[in-house]
Amino acid sequence: MATTEERGRIKVTNWKQANLILNRLNRKSNKYVVGLTPMFPIHSYCAEVPKDQVVLRFMFPIDGTISGLMALIECEEDVKVFPFKAQLRGRGDGKYIEVDLKKGMNSTDVKFDVKSMDRLVIYSLAPNKHSVEMSAVFIPVRTAAEKTQVLFDEVLAVEEGEVDEGVQSTA
Repeated sequence: MATTEERGRIKVTNWKQANLILNRLNRKSNKYVVGLTPMFPIHSYCAEVPKDQVVLRFMFPIDGTISGLMALIECEEDVKVFPFKAQLRGRGDGKYIEVDLKKGMNSTDVKFDVKSMDRLVIYSLAPNKHSVEMSAVFIPVRTAAEKTQVLFDEVLAVEEGEVDEGVQSTA
């Protein structure tokens, strides 16, 4: 029968066995949490198209892709087609497209690859009075996301309020 002092002790006979035991212990204790950089929407609304005809303007802080352009066009006049022009300017490849949209809800499968500091500008070329609401999805590239490994125990400690990472008031 083992004494109290002998319990919990591991008898190691060689380095190979010690390495195996340490690797197993390490594998069990290191549980990491992975955070992902989400897609985020780009949105603009103009109750009335301004004189410069710009209905959406956006500058991209990091590399990524724009996709899923949607537009809602409202007009009291009986107009069937509303011409739009989209320009992408900056460090990346400049792109330019023209598209005709109809009154009501529209969606297109336009995809643009963008670089940081690129600017997207969308113009409404229709001469009549109308309102425009536009949105698209910006998907950052994975290499642009900040990568941080956090031990699962650290996340639980923050969640339970055991660790205060904020600025504390002295008042």
